Amino acid sequence: SSDYVKLATTSTASSSLSMDGYFSSDYKAYKILYDAYNTSSGTNLGFRAIHSGSVDTNNNYTYCGNYQYRNSGGTGSGDEHDWQGSRIKLGNGGGSNDKRTSGEITLLNPQDSNHKQMFSECTSWNDSGTQYCYNVYGTILTSAALTGFNLHFWGSGTFTPTYVNLYGIK
Repeated sequence: SSDYVKLATTSTASSSLSMDGYFSSDYKAYKILYDAYNTSSGTNLGFRAIHSGSVDTNNNYTYCGNYQYRNSGGTGSGDEHDWQGSRIKLGNGGGSNDKRTSGEITLLNPQDSNHKQMFSECTSWNDSGTQYCYNVYGTILTSAALTGFNLHFWGSGTFTPTYVNLYGIK
């Protein structure tokens, strides 16, 4: 048997996408793979936890990340961070619409209710002729067990996934 078990998949477009009820004691680690497009300019992709069926929209998130970019004019880099924000930023969506954002999120032991939840993520996106690579590490500042997760573009627009897959890792 494979050490990676696909638990859920979707390609449904909406302003946000949630997967809930898949975390269990069967797995201690989970991978979320996603590939999506935003439908309007100036939107950013975010992650929120779901606890007991409800999306946590409170200021319970902190993250730090760094990015590198390359376009025909050269290269650059930067960092982003937030403390007690309402989501963990996964990637930019600036520029025009229909820009692709793809990434991988790792969640370790999301049902642990004794410790704060931490995760890592790597994403890439294309924005008006510029290629970005972004790494972020985040903490959910509550000890509540996660039952699921929510991905969304904040601002206007629709999260249009080609797919979002959730895997349990043995």
